Amino acid sequence: MEIEYLNHASVIIRDGSVSLLIDPWLWGTCFDEGWGLRFTNPDALDKTKDCTHVWVSHFHQDHFHRPTLIKILEVNPAIQFVGNRSYNFQLDDAARQIGFQNVTSLFERKAIDLADQFTITRFPTTGIDNMLLVKTSSGTILNYNDCNIPLFSQKKLKKRFGHIDYLLTNFNHAGKLFIYPYPEPEVIKEKLVKSFSNNYTIFDPDHILPFASYHYYRAPESFKQNDAMLDANDLEQLSSKIITWHPGDKLQLSASGPIIKKAAEVMMNVPDKLVRRNSYAIDQLTTEGTVFLKMLRSRFGVLSRLFPALYVYVTDIDHLIGIHPHKGIFKAGLSTEAHITAHSEALHNWFSKPFGTDTFVVGAHFDIVNKNKIPLKWEIVIGLLIDNKLDARSVMKMLFKKEGIRFLWNRREELLGVLFTWRLAPSYHDH
Repeated sequence: MEIEYLNHASVIIRDGSVSLLIDPWLWGTCFDEGWGLRFTNPDALDKTKDCTHVWVSHFHQDHFHRPTLIKILEVNPAIQFVGNRSYNFQLDDAARQIGFQNVTSLFERKAIDLADQFTITRFPTTGIDNMLLVKTSSGTILNYNDCNIPLFSQKKLKKRFGHIDYLLTNFNHAGKLFIYPYPEPEVIKEKLVKSFSNNYTIFDPDHILPFASYHYYRAPESFKQNDAMLDANDLEQLSSKIITWHPGDKLQLSASGPIIKKAAEVMMNVPDKLVRRNSYAIDQLTTEGTVFLKMLRSRFGVLSRLFPALYVYVTDIDHLIGIHPHKGIFKAGLSTEAHITAHSEALHNWFSKPFGTDTFVVGAHFDIVNKNKIPLKWEIVIGLLIDNKLDARSVMKMLFKKEGIRFLWNRREELLGVLFTWRLAPSYHDH
């Protein structure tokens, strides 16, 4: 068996006749150009030509990257797309829309054999993330990816998984850091290291492969977050189990254990700032925002009246606006303090594009300028719940459908963990 690291969250697991490609984002940007790749791996696309299968963990653009998938389909039209199928998202259908002809649906917690002694099982989390348990003739791999669940839930799943030889997990912040005032980078790094340690301790693998974290922020409002990003080398002091590898490297099994073959041609990119080319008038933002807020009201009903107003200073048109599901988009008073600042193009994308809230937050297209983050968090939470099809109306429908009950049952360890511990994650983590 070998595991080759292509870039960011993308690896190829090879064992016997199977070469499983995972989460290919190999070039370009994502989240409305808010993220770039920290490394350039010129050989990455060529490595996908002989892959037999491709699996994508979730719809985030740094995992489900359409431009990359289209190119892979061109060089490897016979590749089999193993597409997640859940109550709220169907990546198998999305793959067919791109043009994949050979598509297999992967249901939650249903093991499928890709070949003799190569079995995969997907375990979902409440939102959109999924972990993949891979069992091969050479060992067991858990691709934990971007999952973020309580320690209680990890313990329950660990009993189900059994022994884990290799754990792949992320280690950096991925999205806007909800911190004000903004601390020194070293403070953030210390918390990230602690969070990473908490994330792997319960699973107790033989080897830990940090990955899915080699992006950088392009949005000018969050460019400073690049100074607080970790490298795999920053983690090696935590445990001798940690393997410090980088895009382009390859892990291979030998009689004495795993060895890393280092890549020679992979280059680190210099982060570049996003330059926004479009500016939108307040009238257009008001029109788009009104439609967006009408959707919020329809999904949360009378509850949306309780949400506080979010005040945004629109930097390029020098306007301070308020955002509220029932009051709409309105001009704020002169004495009002903004909660965040943002460019009109970022607001336009938030209001008008599918998964706009998700892209706005993960792409980090705004800056926090107020210690009162409650209005921002409310607006973000309700928007993300709608993006993830977990808003109040959707959940009520779910409770009266067999598929909806199954959706909740398949996340039982996580839901119990949240109820018993009142924690969404092991510790500090910004996703």
